[in-house]
Amino acid sequence: MAPGKQTMSSPTEIPQLSSLDVHFLSASKGWRGLGNLTEAREELRKVSPASRQHPDVRFAWVEWLIQRGHFDSAYMQCLMLACDFPKKPEYWIALALAARHMEGGGLQFAYDRLLSAHKRLPLDATIVLKLAGYACALGELVQACTWFKMACILADYRTVIAMAFEDPDFEAILPEVARYRFGYG
Repeated sequence: MAPGKQTMSSPTEIPQLSSLDVHFLSASKGWRGLGNLTEAREELRKVSPASRQHPDVRFAWVEWLIQRGHFDSAYMQCLMLACDFPKKPEYWIALALAARHMEGGGLQFAYDRLLSAHKRLPLDATIVLKLAGYACALGELVQACTWFKMACILADYRTVIAMAFEDPDFEAILPEVARYRFGYG
């Protein structure tokens, strides 16, 4: 490879983003948080051509696509990221979210994507908690409780419980979650 030339042929050779590109990513995230997707897109478009294939930039586009409701495109982009970087749980979680809402997707399809992620990342509490929520939404309440309890073991149970109370997918098992909250799980 020529001196100074960067490549991303493997996940271990990811070049650093310039401080300016980091600024654009941060600004885009801020605009997305404010709900201004037009400005978020404009910030992403400012990223230098050399950095556009960086996984952080690619994932920022996935998040933008999801927020815009372009789930089919987000799914395809996230699938490539998850294949390129299978140890990044946020890619799998976004993949499942896009799978849930895309044309021809759905809860079972999303759940299956998370199961695949869990096989690669069995100790990731967020993936396990998402599996609990999706199982609950599918009506698999015993499995949902099992996943929920596993997430409580893998991470701070107070945080897991708080996340479950904020997620409408957990509605059917909130009494079980509440018991866990008070130490009766």
